[in-house]
Amino acid sequence: MLSDLARQLSMRPAPSDRAVGAYLLMHTAVISGAMDFGAKNPGCSENEQCRTQLNQIALQAGSAHREELAQLAATSDNPDVYALGVYACSLYEPVTDSRCSQLSAEQWARLEPDNAIPWFYVADSAV
Repeated sequence: MLSDLARQLSMRPAPSDRAVGAYLLMHTAVISGAMDFGAKNPGCSENEQCRTQLNQIALQAGSAHREELAQLAATSDNPDVYALGVYACSLYEPVTDSRCSQLSAEQWARLEPDNAIPWFYVADSAV
């Protein structure tokens, strides 16, 4: 099962393994939260207010793992770990009281200057 693999990865000593584990745990929590809510609220996809509530529940379900990943990224000089943190934090509405605020596209670009992707994030934030 994916969550078992994610847990195993999150306990490994290598920061990149832990980051992938946290990223997978975040997504499995989001999917699980969304499925539970959807099962309790059939027909939700047809109601805007219900969809908004579903998004909030999904965001909250994965927040602990997103925060863990953001903290790992903020203290890492590994560009892969940092990239996962930035990407995980950018998937959902910006959360100002989050560890995600410690991450920046500029730092990712400094860690990995030959990768165009962080530079796209830098350019997007300048607009």
